[in-house]
Amino acid sequence: MLGEAARTAADAERYLGAYQAAITAIGAAAGAGDDEGVARRPSLSVKLSALHPRYEYGQLPRVMGELVCRGWSIWRAAARKLASV
Repeated sequence: MLGEAARTAADAERYLGAYQAAITAIGAAAGAGDDEGVARRPSLSVKLSALHPRYEYGQLPRVMGELVCRGWSIWRAAARKLASV
């Protein structure tokens, strides 16, 4: 997903689903052990512009209301995965 930006609401929904699927896959690959160290474990970077098609200053109130909800859903998915490892 690197380098991608949502151009439509459908794109943003697709990216949100892809991030959630990536969390599931990364969580499965990471396992429970800390013996590898944090730097060597799989990770995920979330690109905010992939989560909203109007990620621009002129749309700030609208974007913040919608983007924060999407960001929290990704964080919650990651937290659930971490808790189950």
